Amino acid sequence: MGIIRLLLATSVAVQHFMPALGVGFLVGGDVAVKLFYIISGFYMALVLTEKYTGPGSYRTFLGNRFLRLLPTYYLLLLLPVAVTLAARILTGRPLAFGGLSTWSAHGHNLDPVAAVLLAVSNLTVIGQEFSWAGAVEAATGNWVWTDDFFAPGMVPGFFFLGITPSWTLGVELEFYCLAPMLVALRTSRLLWIGVASLLCRFILAWSVPSLETLWQSHFLPTELIYFLGGILSYRAFAAQRALGNLPVMAARGRFVLPGLIGFFAAYPLLPVGPRAVLSAVVLSTALPFVFALTAASKADRALGELSYPLYLVHWNLAYLWSYMAHKGWLPGFDDRRLATVAFVGVSLLASVALVHLVEAPVNRLRERRRLAGLVPSPA
Repeated sequence: MGIIRLLLATSVAVQHFMPALGVGFLVGGDVAVKLFYIISGFYMALVLTEKYTGPGSYRTFLGNRFLRLLPTYYLLLLLPVAVTLAARILTGRPLAFGGLSTWSAHGHNLDPVAAVLLAVSNLTVIGQEFSWAGAVEAATGNWVWTDDFFAPGMVPGFFFLGITPSWTLGVELEFYCLAPMLVALRTSRLLWIGVASLLCRFILAWSVPSLETLWQSHFLPTELIYFLGGILSYRAFAAQRALGNLPVMAARGRFVLPGLIGFFAAYPLLPVGPRAVLSAVVLSTALPFVFALTAASKADRALGELSYPLYLVHWNLAYLWSYMAHKGWLPGFDDRRLATVAFVGVSLLASVALVHLVEAPVNRLRERRRLAGLVPSPA
């Protein structure tokens, strides 16, 4: 499934790169995040069923999930600070960008409680999704719960995030805390929880419409339906594998995988209303076949490893690219499609570096922790 993860991460990167140019790719960033949740549910059901079992496995699992997400996040969170210091040393003037520039402009006037909560969410990623449920009054520094982020005199709360797309990491970590319990439940109970998630979405959107952005896409109880879709997709895969149908599923996967990619490519042409839900259903249905086809592929695994660093690193690179383009330091990239291809290429190269320098060593540490936590079987 690595190729799917990489395409979804690229879709997010393209949407965030100079959105005013109108460049689009595949399903777009908003839907890509929900599809990532489905894949996450599939993988968590897989590892919790087949790798993290026995006494102490819950603690090892949670520790390894934090290790999976946070080292790369912290490194990239420090990137703006490093660039700012380097610019001050080389030019005598700081180059603040991203969330750092917002803190520089408005942090001194920020309500103390809001300042602490925003700072803590940057350091821990927990709760970052709530930065999308409000804004700061520039004149007073007061926090206001509202969806009207860009009203005059308002500074959107998510502008204070060091890496804006990282709000999804908080939702992921919250799901990881629940995943061992969810994976242990019967399918019928998971279905009821899915119904409750949908009801929660509609009730909150109806009763508190001023925070619709939070309820519709940034809140674990309302997004849980997508994680559950991934868990149920894994169970369908495991059931077929138990019946000895894995070779047949892999053979069908040769058609399902290109069909799924074709579906994503045709996404902009689909009717706006149902296409997001349709994408979730299609992906959940396709995952067992795609996983059966690609599970043993080292090339597919290598592509998938690029998806997470790409998801994060592109954000700061987009700021740097925009700054250099404004300064006229990128001649020949006036064409929006050429600029987008070049930007994605640079982001992929940065992702390769992050995989080798950060993620590969951390993954080895995670595997040692998992093996050390296994309880030997009785003789």
